[in-house]
Amino acid sequence: MNNLKFLRKNLGLTQAEVAQFLKVSKQTYCHYEKGRYEPDISTLKKLADFFECSIDYLVNHRIRDITRTPESTPLQKSLCADILSFDEEDCMRVEAFMEGLKSTRKEQKQKSKFKEGEI
Repeated sequence: MNNLKFLRKNLGLTQAEVAQFLKVSKQTYCHYEKGRYEPDISTLKKLADFFECSIDYLVNHRIRDITRTPESTPLQKSLCADILSFDEEDCMRVEAFMEGLKSTRKEQKQKSKFKEGEI
């Protein structure tokens, strides 16, 4: 349950604060983060609601399902929230920056294919 620690720290919370929300001891919550104990399904649901993520994300479960939209990471959610707070001019700057990143990524892929003899 490595994602628990990441999510908690990303929100600037202490183990005691999350434990209080779950109505468990700090020690029990600490064991959840370290993988010594596994929370029951009810606790997993509370954690998923609290951190606004899926239970799959909490338990590091990944499935390959091309019909399913991948879940946003906490960092992606944070970036989206930041962008929503920008004015139009700032959004245009972000858009230009992103286009530069896409172009660089495309060039790198083409160079990689060339080196591997695919082109």
